[in-house]
Amino acid sequence: MVKLTPVKSGNWQPIQFPKELVRDLETFANSGVARALGFTSKSQLAAFAIRGFLSTYSDYLSIYQITDFSENEITLIDHDENKVIHMKHDGKFLLCDSDKEYYCSHIKFVLMCPAVLKVVKKFGYPDEDNK
Repeated sequence: MVKLTPVKSGNWQPIQFPKELVRDLETFANSGVARALGFTSKSQLAAFAIRGFLSTYSDYLSIYQITDFSENEITLIDHDENKVIHMKHDGKFLLCDSDKEYYCSHIKFVLMCPAVLKVVKKFGYPDEDNK
Protein backbone atom coordinates (compact mmCIF):
# COMPACT_ATOMS: atom_id res chain seq x y z
CA MET A 1 0.00 0.00 0.00
CA VAL A 2 1.31 3.41 -0.94
CA LYS A 3 1.17 5.83 1.94
CA LEU A 4 -0.07 9.14 0.65
CA THR A 5 1.05 12.14 2.60
CA PRO A 6 0.30 15.76 1.85
CA VAL A 7 3.00 17.59 -0.05
CA LYS A 8 4.34 20.43 2.08
CA SER A 9 5.78 22.96 -0.30
CA GLY A 10 5.24 26.57 -1.19
CA ASN A 11 4.91 25.47 -4.83
CA TRP A 12 1.65 23.57 -4.26
CA GLN A 13 -1.86 24.97 -3.78
CA PRO A 14 -4.92 23.06 -2.54
CA ILE A 15 -7.68 22.10 -4.94
CA GLN A 16 -10.89 20.16 -4.37
CA PHE A 17 -12.13 17.25 -6.47
CA PRO A 18 -15.37 15.24 -6.37
CA LYS A 19 -15.25 12.39 -3.83
CA GLU A 20 -15.61 9.69 -6.47
CA LEU A 21 -12.63 11.07 -8.41
CA VAL A 22 -10.50 11.14 -5.27
CA ARG A 23 -11.58 7.57 -4.51
CA ASP A 24 -10.51 6.47 -8.01
CA LEU A 25 -7.23 8.34 -7.62
CA GLU A 26 -6.56 6.62 -4.28
CA THR A 27 -7.39 3.23 -5.78
CA PHE A 28 -4.87 3.80 -8.55
CA ALA A 29 -2.28 5.15 -6.11
CA ASN A 30 -2.68 2.05 -3.96
CA SER A 31 -2.50 -0.39 -6.88
CA GLY A 32 1.29 -0.41 -6.98
CA VAL A 33 1.29 0.72 -10.60
CA ALA A 34 1.52 4.35 -9.54
CA ARG A 35 4.51 3.65 -7.31
CA ALA A 36 6.21 1.68 -10.10
CA LEU A 37 5.77 4.73 -12.33
CA GLY A 38 7.42 6.93 -9.70
CA PHE A 39 4.38 8.67 -8.22
CA THR A 40 4.51 9.11 -4.47
CA SER A 41 1.30 11.06 -3.83
CA LYS A 42 -2.24 11.71 -5.06
CA SER A 43 -1.16 15.27 -5.75
CA GLN A 44 1.53 14.12 -8.17
CA LEU A 45 -0.96 11.86 -9.94
CA ALA A 46 -3.55 14.64 -10.21
CA ALA A 47 -0.96 17.15 -11.45
CA PHE A 48 0.25 14.66 -14.08
CA ALA A 49 -3.30 14.02 -15.32
CA ILE A 50 -4.16 17.73 -15.46
CA ARG A 51 -0.94 18.54 -17.32
CA GLY A 52 -1.87 15.87 -19.86
CA PHE A 53 -5.32 17.37 -20.31
CA LEU A 54 -3.92 20.88 -20.71
CA SER A 55 -1.27 19.79 -23.19
CA THR A 56 -3.97 18.11 -25.27
CA TYR A 57 -6.57 20.88 -25.13
CA SER A 58 -4.77 24.17 -24.40
CA ASP A 59 -4.29 24.91 -28.10
CA TYR A 60 -8.04 24.57 -28.65
CA LEU A 61 -8.75 27.04 -25.84
CA SER A 62 -6.91 29.80 -27.67
CA ILE A 63 -8.37 28.96 -31.11
CA TYR A 64 -12.05 28.20 -30.47
CA GLN A 65 -14.69 30.19 -28.65
CA ILE A 66 -18.23 28.93 -28.05
CA THR A 67 -20.65 31.77 -28.65
CA ASP A 68 -23.98 29.99 -28.26
CA PHE A 69 -25.42 26.54 -27.76
CA SER A 70 -28.84 25.02 -27.44
CA GLU A 71 -30.31 21.54 -27.67
CA ASN A 72 -30.28 21.79 -31.45
CA GLU A 73 -27.21 23.80 -32.41
CA ILE A 74 -23.78 24.83 -31.17
CA THR A 75 -22.04 27.88 -32.55
CA LEU A 76 -18.39 28.68 -32.13
CA ILE A 77 -15.79 30.97 -33.61
CA ASP A 78 -12.70 29.40 -35.16
CA HIS A 79 -10.09 32.14 -34.75
CA ASP A 80 -7.53 30.28 -36.89
CA GLU A 81 -9.88 30.11 -39.86
CA ASN A 82 -11.61 33.37 -38.92
CA LYS A 83 -15.09 31.95 -39.38
CA VAL A 84 -18.20 30.96 -37.50
CA ILE A 85 -18.81 27.23 -37.17
CA HIS A 86 -22.22 25.66 -36.62
CA MET A 87 -22.81 22.16 -35.35
CA LYS A 88 -26.21 20.55 -35.36
CA HIS A 89 -27.44 17.47 -33.59
CA ASP A 90 -28.88 15.12 -36.21
CA GLY A 91 -30.73 13.01 -33.64
CA LYS A 92 -27.74 10.78 -33.04
CA PHE A 93 -24.52 12.78 -33.45
CA LEU A 94 -23.22 16.29 -33.84
CA LEU A 95 -22.44 17.28 -37.42
CA CYS A 96 -19.98 20.08 -38.13
CA ASP A 97 -21.16 22.25 -41.02
CA SER A 98 -17.62 23.40 -41.80
CA ASP A 99 -15.86 20.04 -41.99
CA LYS A 100 -18.97 18.01 -42.88
CA GLU A 101 -17.84 15.47 -40.30
CA TYR A 102 -19.19 13.87 -37.15
CA TYR A 103 -15.86 14.05 -35.35
CA CYS A 104 -13.48 16.89 -36.13
CA SER A 105 -11.42 19.31 -34.03
CA HIS A 106 -14.47 21.57 -33.58
CA ILE A 107 -16.60 18.76 -32.19
CA LYS A 108 -13.72 17.46 -30.08
CA PHE A 109 -13.47 20.92 -28.52
CA VAL A 110 -17.17 21.33 -27.70
CA LEU A 111 -17.37 17.83 -26.22
CA MET A 112 -14.77 18.73 -23.61
CA CYS A 113 -17.03 21.54 -22.32
CA PRO A 114 -19.19 20.22 -19.46
CA ALA A 115 -22.16 22.52 -20.16
CA VAL A 116 -22.30 21.49 -23.82
CA LEU A 117 -21.78 17.82 -23.01
CA LYS A 118 -24.66 17.94 -20.54
CA VAL A 119 -26.98 19.25 -23.27
CA VAL A 120 -25.98 16.74 -25.95
CA LYS A 121 -26.13 13.81 -23.50
CA LYS A 122 -29.88 14.48 -23.22
CA PHE A 123 -30.04 13.00 -26.71
CA GLY A 124 -28.15 9.93 -25.59
CA TYR A 125 -24.92 11.21 -27.11
CA PRO A 126 -22.47 8.41 -26.44
CA ASP A 127 -19.14 9.95 -25.41
CA GLU A 128 -16.43 12.36 -26.41
CA ASP A 129 -15.09 9.83 -28.95
CA ASN A 130 -18.40 10.02 -30.81
CA LYS A 131 -18.86 6.23 -30.51
